[in-house]
Amino acid sequence: MLWESLLSSIVYGILVGGVYALISMGLALIWGVMDVINLSHGELVLLGGYVAYWLFVLEDLNPLLSLPLAALVVGSIGLIMEKFFVSKIKEAPALNTFLLTYGIGIFIANAILQIWTADYRRVNVSFFLETVSLGPIRVSRGDVLTFSLSFGLIMFTHIILTKTYLGKAIRALTEDRIAAQLMGINDKQVDIIAFVMGSMLAGAAGSLFVSLYYVYPALGGWITAKAFIIVVLSGVGSMSGTILGGVMLGVAESIATTLISASYRELIGFVIFIITLLIKPSGLLGRSSH
Repeated sequence: MLWESLLSSIVYGILVGGVYALISMGLALIWGVMDVINLSHGELVLLGGYVAYWLFVLEDLNPLLSLPLAALVVGSIGLIMEKFFVSKIKEAPALNTFLLTYGIGIFIANAILQIWTADYRRVNVSFFLETVSLGPIRVSRGDVLTFSLSFGLIMFTHIILTKTYLGKAIRALTEDRIAAQLMGINDKQVDIIAFVMGSMLAGAAGSLFVSLYYVYPALGGWITAKAFIIVVLSGVGSMSGTILGGVMLGVAESIATTLISASYRELIGFVIFIITLLIKPSGLLGRSSH
């Protein structure tokens, strides 16, 4: 029946939206703190997915267990990026950072191509394919587990940002960089930490992503586009907005697939993106200053 299909689409969209939100969180954090749009974000997510895939192939390690290592590897790449590249031009016009991060993304994609070839890769864990009942509908364990872990990581990040001195320093820079500097906050150090945190979130998201979808070297641009749409939709600097934006996009795509066609799945995100820019450019829960 139609209502059962719609209900299944909504539930599936919510589960996928949780992963979308985690993917977007790293981009939102870096953008909010440093005012840098990292166009290599998708490649960082992709790299985390390939690290999880490699550990699964070599050590038969479940991607949920390899998540911390994937986050550390990608976080280390993020540290190198910020220390030797991004920090040098973050005060330059936005076009410079666009070109720099886009170029880094191309480099990472080609490195992935050389190491893992252009073949489609995915971590196939039989446990993830088993289904569980959520009321009248059934969903895979993989979807439920990845949503739960994504939500848990988002909440953990929220606790860091709201309950620790580091988090308060990050939020202070997001609100007003000059005022934060006058209050004695070391903005350069906080920038490094924020970039590494954003990269680690990307790596963690990649580890979950590869357990649900196939990955290949050219996928990074698609992931960056998804994250960018969600951050703009939710509003830069709004964590609750990022969760809402991820779930909204996931549900919209899922419903469009059910009611119209799977070929419209990607289009719907850009339609929502354009409508949001026209109606509320600051995002659903964002601040107009951004």
